[in-house]
Amino acid sequence: MEIGPDAALTATADPGDEAEFIAVQRRDRDQPRQLLSAVGELYTRGVPVDWAALFPGARRVDLPTYAFQRQRFWLDSVAVPADPAAAGQQNADHPLLAAMVALPGSDGVAWTGRLSLDAHPWLADHTVTGTVLLPGTAFVELALFAGDQVGCPTIEELTLHHPLVLSPDQGAAIQVTVAGPDEAGHRAVEVHSRPEGSAESLWTVHATGTVGLNAVQVRAGAGVWPPEGAVAVPVAEFYDRLADQGLAYGPSFQGLQTAWRRGGEVFAEIAVTGLEVGGYGIHPALLDAALHTAFLHTNTNTDTNTGSTDSGTDTDSTDTGTSGSGSGSGLGVAVPFSWSGIGLHATGATALRVHLPDPQTLHITDTTGAPVATVTTVTTRPLTTGPAA
Repeated sequence: MEIGPDAALTATADPGDEAEFIAVQRRDRDQPRQLLSAVGELYTRGVPVDWAALFPGARRVDLPTYAFQRQRFWLDSVAVPADPAAAGQQNADHPLLAAMVALPGSDGVAWTGRLSLDAHPWLADHTVTGTVLLPGTAFVELALFAGDQVGCPTIEELTLHHPLVLSPDQGAAIQVTVAGPDEAGHRAVEVHSRPEGSAESLWTVHATGTVGLNAVQVRAGAGVWPPEGAVAVPVAEFYDRLADQGLAYGPSFQGLQTAWRRGGEVFAEIAVTGLEVGGYGIHPALLDAALHTAFLHTNTNTDTNTGSTDSGTDTDSTDTGTSGSGSGSGLGVAVPFSWSGIGLHATGATALRVHLPDPQTLHITDTTGAPVATVTTVTTRPLTTGPAA
C-alpha cells in the first residue's frame, strides 16, 4: 500500500508480481473520498477492516432477502452542447468530441470534448477491478475519427500509456491532437485528458500513435455463416466468469452472442441493444465486444477462458497470449496496449461478425458479410491480481 500524494510507485510496479498495489492518495482527487476508496479496495481483497473504528456509532443492517434487480428509474440527463462558433471553433460532429480548431503554423488540428458518466451512461458498464475506465477501443475510435478528418484514415500504430479513470461525480476534459504531415504523409496523433474544472491540473497522455494513408487490406467475409466445420462454443456464462476475474461488463458491453471454433480460428456474432451508434465510425462498445472473442481463441475449456479486451498501460511487455486460467494468484487476463494496422471500411454497424484467424488479428464484417473494420495486430499485456500489499 503506497502512502503518499500520488500513485508514483504503484504506477511503476511490476505487473508480473503476485501482489496487489493500492495507492491511498491520488493527485487531483478528493482526499477523504480516495482514502475510503482505498480502504474499500483493501476490504474486497480480503484485508480485515475495523469498521467500528472507521464509522463510530454506526450499526450493521441486514440486506434484503431478495436479489437486487440493478435497475434505475431516473431520467438520463441530456447534454446541451455549447456553440463552438462562439469561441472561434468548429463543431466536431462526433459524440465524444465537441469542438475542432486548426493549430496555426503546423497544419495540425485539435479536438476537444468532455467525457462523463452522465453524458455517456454506457461508459459506466466498463469496469475493470472495480474502477470505471474509458475502454481502449474509445481511443481507437478517436484516433480513427481524427485521422479521417485530415485525410489519414488508417491507424498505423497506437499505444495506450495510462488508463482514463471516469469518476461518477466528475467529468474529464479530453483533447485529441493530430500534427502536421511528415514527408510520407503520416501524422502523429495524441489523446490527453485532465479532470474537468481543474485548469491548473496537468494533462495526462493516454494514447500516442501515427495515422496515415496506407490502406489496410480488406478481407471478404465468410460466404457461409457460420463457416463449415466450425464447432459452437457455449457462451451463456461468459460474462459471469469474466466478472469473477475482475472484468465487470454491464449490458452495454455484453455483446458476445454466439461463437464457434474451427481449429485455430474463432468466429463470433456481436450485438448490443440500445446503443446509439450514430456519429461513431464503429461504436467503442461494439469493438470492445469484438475483442472479447480473443478470450475464446486458445482455450478449449470454456470454463477457464481468458484473453484480452480492455484499456491498458504502456509496457515493454510483448506478451500477446490470450490464454490462462481463472485459478491461482494471477488473473490470467491480458489487456491490449498496442495496436497497428487498423482500418475502418464502413460505418453505422449495429451488429457484427468477427473472425480471428489468430489471437492478434480481427476481421470484422456486418451481418451480410460486408467488411466493417480490420485490426491487423493488437498486442496485449497481462492483468494480474493477488493479495493486497
